[in-house]
Amino acid sequence: MKLSNIFPLLVALLFISQEQNAILSLNASGSPGYYQDGDFIIGGLFSLRVTDGDTRSTFGFQDTFYLPPYVHVEFTKHYQHLLAMIFAVEEINKNLNLLFNMPLGFYLFSVDYIEMKAMESSLSLLSGQSPPVPSYNCRPEKGDKLVAVIGGISTAISTQISRVLSLYSVPQVNAKFYYDIRGEMFLQDMTQEMNNNGLCISFAERISEFPVKDTVNRQLFIERLTTTNVNIAFGDMYSLLRFVYNIYCSTPFGNIWVTTSDWGVTTLPFEQSLSYTYFGGGLSFSFHKEEIPGFKDFLRTVQPAKYPHDIFIQDVCPHYLNHGIKTLGRCEQNGTLETRTLHVWDMSTLPQSYNVYAAVYVIAQALHKVLSLTVEDESLDKDAYVTPHPWHLHPFLQKSQLERSSGKQKISSERISKTKLDIFNYQPFLNGTKAQVKVGEFIFESHKAPRFSLNDQLIMWGEHHIETPFAICSPSCQLGFRKTALEGKSFCCFDCIPCPNGEIANKMDMDQCVKCPEDQYPNMQRNQCLPKVMIFLSHEDTLGAVLGCVAISLSVLTALILANNRNLNYILISLIFCFSCSLMFIGLPSPFTCILRQTFFGVVFAIAVSAVLAKTFIVVVAFKSIKPGNSMQMWMVTRFSNAVVCSCSLIQVCICTVWLGTSPPFPDTDTHSEFGQIILQCNEGSTVAFYCVLGYLGFLALLVLAFLARRLADSFNEAKMITFSMLVFGSVWISFIPTYLSTKGKTMVALEIFAILSSSAGLLGCIFLPKCYVILLRSDNNSRKNLLE
Repeated sequence: MKLSNIFPLLVALLFISQEQNAILSLNASGSPGYYQDGDFIIGGLFSLRVTDGDTRSTFGFQDTFYLPPYVHVEFTKHYQHLLAMIFAVEEINKNLNLLFNMPLGFYLFSVDYIEMKAMESSLSLLSGQSPPVPSYNCRPEKGDKLVAVIGGISTAISTQISRVLSLYSVPQVNAKFYYDIRGEMFLQDMTQEMNNNGLCISFAERISEFPVKDTVNRQLFIERLTTTNVNIAFGDMYSLLRFVYNIYCSTPFGNIWVTTSDWGVTTLPFEQSLSYTYFGGGLSFSFHKEEIPGFKDFLRTVQPAKYPHDIFIQDVCPHYLNHGIKTLGRCEQNGTLETRTLHVWDMSTLPQSYNVYAAVYVIAQALHKVLSLTVEDESLDKDAYVTPHPWHLHPFLQKSQLERSSGKQKISSERISKTKLDIFNYQPFLNGTKAQVKVGEFIFESHKAPRFSLNDQLIMWGEHHIETPFAICSPSCQLGFRKTALEGKSFCCFDCIPCPNGEIANKMDMDQCVKCPEDQYPNMQRNQCLPKVMIFLSHEDTLGAVLGCVAISLSVLTALILANNRNLNYILISLIFCFSCSLMFIGLPSPFTCILRQTFFGVVFAIAVSAVLAKTFIVVVAFKSIKPGNSMQMWMVTRFSNAVVCSCSLIQVCICTVWLGTSPPFPDTDTHSEFGQIILQCNEGSTVAFYCVLGYLGFLALLVLAFLARRLADSFNEAKMITFSMLVFGSVWISFIPTYLSTKGKTMVALEIFAILSSSAGLLGCIFLPKCYVILLRSDNNSRKNLLE
């Protein structure tokens, strides 16, 4: 299982801190401890139970009496820590070379999970008796031999112990073997690291252990827990006890807890089924531990009869050796630990027990180095030797780290750059007991990528979950949807909205949709970009084929109407070119066709309308010439009409020349007008020039109408036809402009072709079809006499 498979998570990040003031009661009775003499004494402070804090009862300001401490909780499994220390001392004493045949002893105390008790036990250890007498050694044979102290399963208790021991420069070896972390630093570092890796934090809070309701809103706190599926908690055993009390008072909500090994839920002395209801299926991270060689065999031999001075086995043996029935003052002297149930006693080595065992060897190796400085000629005068002071061990302990090599313990001054964490899962066994089962590991080495492994098949997620739970606030956004944040919520709480037009989401949980390239378009599901189809008005298209056939037909029809009148032929020939130029709009746009089709269309239409204007002038002059007194000669009219055609056409040529010289048309693509298509078209270049061409044609049409506005005979039908043709021409192109602006793609090209064909056909039909009708069918009316009547 890869690390990315469990992201993103909605978790509650908690730090359970201890904020009780250490009030030292120097007169309260304390445990006398378990002492074994030797040339050197190692102190041990371990926590086996939780009692009332201050047993004093005051009536008035001076009178004080003491109540017997009430034991709330006893930690039977923690007795293994003491046995690990005893076992290590026995092993060292068997090695005659390590301490030069000088025996090692110990002085063990039970420290309640209360800070003031930790300080009291520390003073008792230094003074040699309980109650302690600060700065006074009541038993020199014990105190003068003290060289170091092992203790502090709890962070807060370890801190209080160090405050006392540091006054006397007595080195303290923490059984955890890693630095204590402050709650603020933990929350800050974990929050930053989790955000960097995509984990979603529902809330992060630092909570004092007891009572929670005094420091946070308990109802709000429980509500927050119920809305998160995964809770990450950091704290020690003492904080767990205080915190569990508040959790047990609430309804189970099936959260998955991720903790450190310090939160050892299997060591809770409460009912197992209740603990599993709340914490079952949880994961815990623990520094990798090695099995202590021979330790299990040693545990099988532990009996009250073997260690008669062990006051702690006398106190806890009813839990171990009498099948859970505690009878004060009665212990089976030959009872064994191996037959105890798992929740009472675990024969496998606890992580803290291994650390205690290793700490004894660290101290022994430091003593060996101190003693080696006084050895001369490989001999040591034991009688003349004076026990070294505790502070002599400081430089050696600071440089020493423990590592295993070939099944033996040794001290190395080299820095250990590899850290290995075991991942445990809290799950039940077939016999009904609950235990932590290893399901994975995390290995971090300097200058290497971390290695994470997790066996999904071994994990059991507790009684509230049948399958792997999902710690998410919102379901994943599917392909084609993007996330949008919810106001006031964590970044993993979001809504999923479809991607807008033209964009896709081809991955799950995308924050932003991405646009498709210009040559591609999104599919209907908007999760993939597809290549666009290139289109243009081709001859193979039905529309293109129809328009092409119409243009050719009209060109042929116009050619059949050619007359022997030069002015009329100007109009007919220009109309043929008008019909033919529409064919250049059909087909794949190229630089040549894009430049030619618009300018050629503008020029030939200008010639056609100019010819109509010239024809109109001739008609008007011809009509006036029949009146008496008119001296205008016909040759003058002909020359003037030719000049009109040339000059009017030349102006359009100049407009087109300026157009081509400044911003000519060019082939272009339209990727947005039609969905899923790329339209190949001609860009007009200068839109102003294009509309100037059309505007000039309209201006010529208005000139034609202006000439025809002169009063002519009602029987002069040709003037009416020319007027009607100009009206058709103007109506077509005036309607063309707004329609052209509102269409896109090849429809726009087809519209322009239709405008060219319809306006040209309007000129042809209005001017020449009536002539053909008169010539072919009503030739009797085609006389000067009838026209003048």
